[in-house]
Amino acid sequence: MTIVYRELTTPDIPTICSLMSELGYQINADTLQSRIADIRTNGGDVLVAESEGNVIGCINVIIDIRLAEGKAGEIVS
Repeated sequence: MTIVYRELTTPDIPTICSLMSELGYQINADTLQSRIADIRTNGGDVLVAESEGNVIGCINVIIDIRLAEGKAGEIVS
């Protein structure tokens, strides 16, 4: 099985809503799209894992600036 990692695109939103629901998070497509926009505005991104043309997972990454450590990337979801 080959897994491709890529940036989330708008057509992925319904699948991500379904995946979030499986994890116990009820979120509609409009809210999810708004949050993705906010994440990207603040320097982060949402990446998906895709296998055989199907999205099978996602992560939310952010860039954070900390007083002691400086700039750091973090997987938060």
